[in-house]
Amino acid sequence: NDLLRAQAQAQAIRESLINKISNAIRNSLEIDTILQTAVNELGKTLGTDRTILIQTTINNPELPITHEYVTQNKESIKGKTIKIEDDYFLQEVIETKEAATGSHTDRWDKHSKNLFKLITPVIHHNELFGMIMLLRSNRRWHTEEMNLVQSVADQLSVSIKNALLFKDTTSKNTKIAVLNEI
Repeated sequence: NDLLRAQAQAQAIRESLINKISNAIRNSLEIDTILQTAVNELGKTLGTDRTILIQTTINNPELPITHEYVTQNKESIKGKTIKIEDDYFLQEVIETKEAATGSHTDRWDKHSKNLFKLITPVIHHNELFGMIMLLRSNRRWHTEEMNLVQSVADQLSVSIKNALLFKDTTSKNTKIAVLNEI
């Protein structure tokens, strides 16, 4: 009975999170808005100390942190970079394009101990667009939570595609309008 209740609660949380992110996607075709909403909702729903989106760039050994959710007692690291060589789990996700999890020491907050990290790739056109990194204290990541984050990453991939298509179409329409004026 307790197991069924826990499973039902996990499913309700999952559906709620997906609905919030879906609504954000429907209400905006701005990639930054969509990504920030996803990071915020993941952080709140899963009780993280910090949730960040790391954008990947080709042949760059340092990856920028472009979006962040952080609890009030932590300093923001948005805009900073992470060296790939300094993070085994990042290297693993980049190589395999699959999620990785483990214990972590937060180099930006020396007072945090027993942090557990989950890194999930965001794949766009079979290329690694970025990674969602979630950090929280004193509690390992469960399979259901990892599946939830993967679902969000998959949804982000679709929304990135749609936002880029919209941006491209808008740009082409603007060029056509300029040419028609000539």
